[in-house]
Amino acid sequence: MLKHMLAGCLVGLMVAIATWSFLPAHEAQAAPETPKRGLTDKAYCGFTYTKNKDDTLKITHVYPATPAWDAGLMREDTIMGVECFVEGKKTDEPAPPMYLLLGLTNAAPGTEFRIKVLRGDPSLAAEKAICKEFVEKQIDIPAARSLFEHFRKAMKDWNRREMVWINIKSCSFKEFSDFHMREQQVELVRTQILEIQTRMQLEEAEIKQAYQNIRTLIAQEDLARAQAEVARVQQMESGFGIAKTILSIALMFFGL
Repeated sequence: MLKHMLAGCLVGLMVAIATWSFLPAHEAQAAPETPKRGLTDKAYCGFTYTKNKDDTLKITHVYPATPAWDAGLMREDTIMGVECFVEGKKTDEPAPPMYLLLGLTNAAPGTEFRIKVLRGDPSLAAEKAICKEFVEKQIDIPAARSLFEHFRKAMKDWNRREMVWINIKSCSFKEFSDFHMREQQVELVRTQILEIQTRMQLEEAEIKQAYQNIRTLIAQEDLARAQAEVARVQQMESGFGIAKTILSIALMFFGL
């Protein structure tokens, strides 16, 4: 039951795209001019951000199934710069992140951007867990397995480096703006996670009680029942351990 609930929750997390978003001032000013230039769409990567004092961009959210998601970008990553060409030649130093925002405003869908990223703790922890510690784990929850395989592919050559270059091929803004999820649905996913956490706490307490029962049975020299209880606990721990790992990673990914 716990696994089925967790699988459903993960599916919701993976496809959820929240409605809350904003246009920075330069984009808002440029938006009315877009039709005048003959453009009816624009490039879209699929992340929100805050601007740091040094003009770098800290990622606050990455929408699932977007180019930024496909590239492995995660919340708390920081965009340090963007690859830039002048008269057909790549500049020695990356351009400031603002050039990426200007590019997204003016470029057509399908334009590819190469960005320099300082990885945050969630990204480094996810790579360690998914690409190193759990690379051999057989996860029997399809949604979770898909999540693991996605980030293994995205992070396969990063080798836990703090600074990486990421290629993001933009898509159509219109294509994804039609799928924005209502805030009530986001809150529903949050509620489901809290319910799963409560159930896991109850199951953890049950496992602790089972160990106490085993010690009692051994003291009573009732070895047959003790062995049966050990087998039951091992089965519970296996499912609980995987569920706990997947849930913790889901929480880390989405900042819930």
